[in-house]
Amino acid sequence: DEEDKTQLNNWNFSGTFSYWLGSGEIKKIISIQNLSINSAPLCISPSELEIKTDAIIQYEKEEYVKRNYYFFEAKLNNQTQDIGLYLLKKAQATAFIVQVRDKSQLPVADTYIYIQRYYPGTNTYNVVSMGKTDESGNTVVYLEADTEDYRIQVVKNGEVVYTSPVQKVYCTTTPCTLPISIEEGKVEGWKNFGDVANLIYTGPYYDTDRNEIVYTYIDTSGTTSYGRLLVYRTLNNKKDVICNINSTSSAATLSCPMDGIEGTVYAEGYLSRSPEILVWARQFVINTIKQIFGNEGLFWGLIIIMVIVLAGSIVGGVGGGIVGMIGGLWGVQILGIASLGMITIWGVTAIGVFILWNMRR
Repeated sequence: DEEDKTQLNNWNFSGTFSYWLGSGEIKKIISIQNLSINSAPLCISPSELEIKTDAIIQYEKEEYVKRNYYFFEAKLNNQTQDIGLYLLKKAQATAFIVQVRDKSQLPVADTYIYIQRYYPGTNTYNVVSMGKTDESGNTVVYLEADTEDYRIQVVKNGEVVYTSPVQKVYCTTTPCTLPISIEEGKVEGWKNFGDVANLIYTGPYYDTDRNEIVYTYIDTSGTTSYGRLLVYRTLNNKKDVICNINSTSSAATLSCPMDGIEGTVYAEGYLSRSPEILVWARQFVINTIKQIFGNEGLFWGLIIIMVIVLAGSIVGGVGGGIVGMIGGLWGVQILGIASLGMITIWGVTAIGVFILWNMRR
């Protein structure tokens, strides 16, 4: 029992274990289901061997929430390990969605979440719950909200990539969410497209008629875990994700609408056969000039206006310079090089017309 750490009896245990020797080129799978037990001993034979295993374990009991425990390349040998499995009563449990994102705010899949509860009476931390993130970077855990202190660890490929401070968890949104940002910001295991056999693809490309970016792939081997289309742009030196969609089918067309999107857009097509592979990447320029210039648009707009004012002054003196300034302001705004604000433009236009009128008099 997570609350008072007393031993529970008559609980159910089930698990699927993938195990191997050496490098793991050959793996075997065994599934276990034991009902109404008090403990779940796991033994290997012969005992002098060292076996590695990946496992998904589920355990439950009436009046308690169902929980999972995971092994990732865990070693099984002749040394006894005592692993405690903790259950929390339904009346005390609150479901939280743990969201794991990288520094670019993209979801991170296949991370293991370790929930450690702090027990002040013994000054110890115990892993009371685990989760594994899906392709959306999410998993669900049940915690005792508002009153108990927890610490969360995120493990990726056997390494701890995040450890939270010890704190109470609160439900401030619906559904209850715990966002976590880790430093990982790259795809692991990239390799050249030429190394991928039995793949036909087109794109990503920009369909001007439909105003969308399209990526189509066909895996003739049927071994694809998923295909993914990532579309984003950069704003203020940060990645702004427009679409991050995937399909588990071996053949699919993925499309990302570009409604309301302007400027330079980047599109990347991926294929996963464990690991994920970057198939092709392209960039597109969509709609206005303003997004292309970005923060430099105002600078170049002022340069253009100054050139037009200078030319107008040479041709028509002061009056020509005023006309050039008005024309330059409107031209920069209409072309979308910079956004100067309509109040500013109309104000300058009114002042310029007033000065020209008085000059004529």
